[in-house]
Amino acid sequence: MKPKKPMKATVNIVKITPKQAEEYLGTQVKEQRPLRDSHVQTLARDMKDGNFRLSADAIVIIKGALANGQHRMWAVVECGEAQPFLLMETDDEELYKVLDCGLKRTVSDAAHVSNGPSVCAIAKMVMAYGNETITQYSFIKKSTRIDQIEYVQTHNEALQDACLFMRNLTAKTQNLAPYSAPAALIIVASQWYGKRPKEFLEMVYHGNSTAAICNDLRERFIKMRIKDGQIAAQYYFALMIKAFNAFVTNSKLGVIKMHETESFPKIVKPK
Repeated sequence: MKPKKPMKATVNIVKITPKQAEEYLGTQVKEQRPLRDSHVQTLARDMKDGNFRLSADAIVIIKGALANGQHRMWAVVECGEAQPFLLMETDDEELYKVLDCGLKRTVSDAAHVSNGPSVCAIAKMVMAYGNETITQYSFIKKSTRIDQIEYVQTHNEALQDACLFMRNLTAKTQNLAPYSAPAALIIVASQWYGKRPKEFLEMVYHGNSTAAICNDLRERFIKMRIKDGQIAAQYYFALMIKAFNAFVTNSKLGVIKMHETESFPKIVKPK
């Protein structure tokens, strides 16, 4: 077996203009994955908003052909502004075989915190609530990876506390809703109501509360889990906020539900 020739490559940080991106796209190798327009639009939006950052994932050109980075190149074209990239140019055709073979690093991987997936799901819910980019069905606009990582690291203590509280609570009772919903309620409401969000959730999860709204919410959640199948965590979060508002204001809520055109509820601040 003949020894392989050493790979020749140059790696530089460059700004790629929309015109250059179009030129690269005109050379891309045939084996590229199908283009995902939603990913292109997300990247282009980040670029327009100034949230796109230089990463270690290089744009790879093999013998003049684009082998890695088609989504980012299309995003540059879409946003119409030059962006910085790590650009690797090489003559090694074998390199294409190992591109994208690694396991993608999630936000929880990059944040390096305990209970990563749960904590990141809670953070995502809280951030969307604070940015008003949440509906009862979905997130209107997702936060960037950088923003999510920074939020998790900055607010890790509060996130871990809420996560641990819900883990202990459901271990003693039953899991009525996705963790991210009640944990997010603790974080967004505790700044005004201290321990009351946790007290409210204990009443909901344990049942037989003297507060009718807590019992009503518990029954609603049980019916949702049995009859309605898969329901977005955002919907649970919205119902919890509505019920908690009734709880702290001693008001009646009636049927606990979200109407189709209803705006996402906000925590009622103390007077």
